[in-house]
Amino acid sequence: MKSIKAFTALCSVSECVQRQYHFINENKTWTEAQRYCREKYTDLATADNMSDMNELKKRVTDGSFQYIWIGLQRTGHDEWQWSSGEPALYLNWGDQQPDGRDDCVFILNGQWHDYRCINTQPFICKNNKLIVIKENRTWSEALRYCRQNHVDLVSVHSEDSA
Repeated sequence: MKSIKAFTALCSVSECVQRQYHFINENKTWTEAQRYCREKYTDLATADNMSDMNELKKRVTDGSFQYIWIGLQRTGHDEWQWSSGEPALYLNWGDQQPDGRDDCVFILNGQWHDYRCINTQPFICKNNKLIVIKENRTWSEALRYCRQNHVDLVSVHSEDSA
């Protein structure tokens, strides 16, 4: 007897270049920016590759060279993770960065710099979109459907990100 388990597919549209970023031209500390992004969107911006960095740069509406918070923070000696709790697998540090003195990260001209979290500056939020597919499918069918029509099935990395 073949056992079939039904899954309701939860597809993610945020794990690729199509991520939605929102530049917020208000000066806030890193913690205030994180709170704002979590209330209005999903969280502070993340960047998993150079395509994400290019999208982030496009969202900055002010052409001046300014410091802009992203969601990266130090969690230990030379350990960095995203505000969402995900590990930082892609890093795009500027020259002589991180310098080891500060715990939050801003972008400037597409490169990352560590900085004092209490300083205030504009920031970029991200908006993750999830799509619920209300059809009974096997796991393999749900995976195939999400990959063909969206990006992928949602993955949960910890209880905090659920």
